[in-house]
Amino acid sequence: MNKQANILVGQKKLVEQKLAFEGLATDDLVGAKYRHDSVHFGQLGLEIHGQRRLDVIKNCFHFEPLVEFFVSPHNPFPTLKKGSILKTSIP
Repeated sequence: MNKQANILVGQKKLVEQKLAFEGLATDDLVGAKYRHDSVHFGQLGLEIHGQRRLDVIKNCFHFEPLVEFFVSPHNPFPTLKKGSILKTSIP
């Protein structure tokens, strides 16, 4: 098993033992379509990353999706729309 595979196995074990929350996967976001310089996310990569991050937060903390986000060319980071709220139902 290679080093990357060992890391992924270790991360999975931490989640299974409830010592950590599962993070989001971004290893599939490769190429110029997602990373403008083959390392850092471009516009599309950031949008997908932001949606995946929101999904992880909702799953880990049982948030109900009462949130609206917008992304603009001038601000590529997902931003809460004014008046949006997060409602939680933590057991």
